[in-house]
Amino acid sequence: MSATAKRTIGGSVGFRSLGIYSVGSNALKKLTSIKINQYVVFKLYVDGSLRATKTISDDKIFRLPGGYRGKKVEIEVSGYVPIRKIEIGTSISALQQED
Repeated sequence: MSATAKRTIGGSVGFRSLGIYSVGSNALKKLTSIKINQYVVFKLYVDGSLRATKTISDDKIFRLPGGYRGKKVEIEVSGYVPIRKIEIGTSISALQQED
């Protein structure tokens, strides 16, 4: 075995699990033991005030609450799930027509 092979951690990237070796003498947790929530939090702001919060765990269409008016509308989406697309419309039928 060469001197270079003795200093490796056992193979190329992708052939060993991440998080099982210590770095700086600290034991790392296995990544599989870390719970990551599979949902996204959607927040709607109108004229700077939070008007709606919804936890989303699927790709189903949902309605936003009504009963307010404003000039400036903002949305915030946060979570640990990749987001491919967000669509907002004036009605559910308008969103379904776009597909």
